[in-house]
Amino acid sequence: MLGSCYHSIALQSKILHISEENLAADYAPLLQSVNELLREDKHVTSTTLMASSEPQQLLSSLVMQVQLEQFAESRPTPRERHVVDACAHDGAAWLEMVPTGDTRFMMTSEEWRIAARFRLGKAMYSRPIQCPCCHNQVLDVYGIHGCTCQSENDCRARHDACRNALYDIAKEARLSVALEPNFLLSDTVAGDKPADVIFYQYGSGGRHACVDVTIANSLEDFSTRDSPWKPSASFVRKANDKNRKYLARCSERGFLFVPFVCGSLGGFGEEAMRVIKKVGRALGGATGILPALAIDIVRRRLAFVIQKAQATSILRRGHMGDVMMG
Repeated sequence: MLGSCYHSIALQSKILHISEENLAADYAPLLQSVNELLREDKHVTSTTLMASSEPQQLLSSLVMQVQLEQFAESRPTPRERHVVDACAHDGAAWLEMVPTGDTRFMMTSEEWRIAARFRLGKAMYSRPIQCPCCHNQVLDVYGIHGCTCQSENDCRARHDACRNALYDIAKEARLSVALEPNFLLSDTVAGDKPADVIFYQYGSGGRHACVDVTIANSLEDFSTRDSPWKPSASFVRKANDKNRKYLARCSERGFLFVPFVCGSLGGFGEEAMRVIKKVGRALGGATGILPALAIDIVRRRLAFVIQKAQATSILRRGHMGDVMMG
């Protein structure tokens, strides 16, 4: 609220015929309360906030730094650290989704509760049980298996939701795209499909790009004694796996290959972000929306459909096993 007040202080001054300095003085008690949360060397002044183009972002980032420091001092478990680090990797994009009349971008209250608990690393189930869908893995209380279980086509549904959202928004941006075309790697055999979405005239020289959507488990742990866990590790591993499978073969056929890696707890790989920015800029040009806002719209839509699909998968297994927490 304080950041919002300072963001509009010039406008308030004109409307109320009160000097900006006097308005800032009225907000001094609120500013003092915020500074009490911060370290002394991080204190902010009204002058700093009035000069900032993004006072809300400035204040929220400072408060977040304090919360992360307090979290580190609380001696969290490795899993708790991983959840926080993964969510910090653009994990809040789905929460910023603006409501629309499109049911793809709507959650039930139960789905939202599950998605929020998953992001916070809270237990979803009352106890671990054998997964009632695959019958050969433990359904952990945090819902991680519920997001990776290959039974009931839930992983496929999550993948397809992201693929379809990317395709639809690319069409909305008036880009030339196609959904899972055949015969990309062979003239006579349908074979593998390296492109969930193919973007025509994507790269330099008019090359087409095969964009392959894949979802990484954000909490998968590849750490060793010499290589500590990083939130980006699962993104890099997924991208490398996809590149080994398709990069050379696509190049031989004259295509670009782009692994479009998304995280189960949010965030996108480097190649995916390049595609998102390209689509976002095109969306801005097609609709008149500012490019930065259009890019955010793409991020939010993709992140939202992933979280919605995961919540459905977690709920399905919890209800089947009668272990959902209230």
